[in-house]
Amino acid sequence: MSRLFERNGTLKIISVFFAIVLWLYAVSELNPEISWTISNVPVTILNEDKLVKRDLILAYEPVDRTSIRVKGLTNDIRRINESAIKATLNLDNAKGPGTLQIPLNIEGLPRDVNLEKVPEITVIVNNLVSKEIPLDISIKGSLPSGYYLHPPAIEPTTLVLTGAESLLKNAVQGVVELDIRNSRGFIKKSLPIILKDAGGRTIAESKYITMEQDYAMISAQINPVKAVPVDPVITGKPAEGYEVTGVEIQPVQVTVNADASIIDSLVSIPTGIVDVQEAKRDVHMSIELKPPEGIHLDPGESDQVSVIVRIKERTIDKNITLSTDVGLLNIPEGLTAAVSPIGPVTINVKGLYSYVNPLNTRSIHLSADLSGLTEPGVYQIPIKADLPQGVEVKGLPGSVTVTLTAAEEVDGVDEPVDGSIEDSEPDSPNESP
Repeated sequence: MSRLFERNGTLKIISVFFAIVLWLYAVSELNPEISWTISNVPVTILNEDKLVKRDLILAYEPVDRTSIRVKGLTNDIRRINESAIKATLNLDNAKGPGTLQIPLNIEGLPRDVNLEKVPEITVIVNNLVSKEIPLDISIKGSLPSGYYLHPPAIEPTTLVLTGAESLLKNAVQGVVELDIRNSRGFIKKSLPIILKDAGGRTIAESKYITMEQDYAMISAQINPVKAVPVDPVITGKPAEGYEVTGVEIQPVQVTVNADASIIDSLVSIPTGIVDVQEAKRDVHMSIELKPPEGIHLDPGESDQVSVIVRIKERTIDKNITLSTDVGLLNIPEGLTAAVSPIGPVTINVKGLYSYVNPLNTRSIHLSADLSGLTEPGVYQIPIKADLPQGVEVKGLPGSVTVTLTAAEEVDGVDEPVDGSIEDSEPDSPNESP
């Protein structure tokens, strides 16, 4: 046997060779090398704080899951624990702003399993900037008729944003939405701030935009509305003999709003002072309204009203006692006249103050006009008083007895008798003939 093996060494080598070939064949056929895709590999971001130190920040959050392609023997691939595989994104590789492709570091693969290709993730890096924008109020809903919303106030009035430059560029306004439906009286609420772009569209929340504060304080007043008359405040007295006969206002009423506790008892709105002291004619004024505290004029209502105070001279009456003298006017030529005496007479005069008030015993003269008489005789002549035009008189004797005689019958001298006025004229322009 030993000689057989010694003689067949070549056969041994050939046998070993075929054994190896058969083993390799078995391995390749029963445990082949394959490629495999693993999905939903979680991605962890590292060194994001280092971006901030460089005044950089991500503009959008990178994907938090990825897929990888691995290659290895079937048995090795089967031993992979997919839950143990993790991917890390190292932002320390981002040195400046821009769109970057950063390779992932994959952990948790078996030693004999390799990546077909190192996966990469696209990240967008921006400059880290700050920006101040205005804060405004958006009113939602409406009030029923009979109520008024005063312009709401917001605190603060501006908002500082910090974050990715490309995101902050679109943010032009912060808006707080106030719903006024079913609201009355004083409102004070802390409400969330919503970022808006130039077109009024809402900017989605992003971890890469930081607001100085997330809420703003809103205060507003919703009051009932009421129409009330205007009450002009008139002071002073017109000049002596004049009086206020009426007041005209335009508009006669205004619409106001106030808290319900105030407006229920409100009856009018006063004006500023209209002074008529010593006035002799109508007083025209544009005067400011003076609403009490807590009362507000509705928008569209002017705070000025037109006031006309009508001033008129008073009509007065006055009793005056006159002497017995009656002056004779137009005594006929060649005749003498004698007047029968009359006792003192009290008359009542009535007219405008400026005409009546100055009248007294000395300013009123009684007269009788003898015009048209030509023959001696006894006559009843109407008595007239020299009064201003428009003055009425009561109590004046209707007539006086006048006796006309021939002039030669009186001691042969043509003289007028006592109490006569020959061709006399009225004492003043106001006297009536």
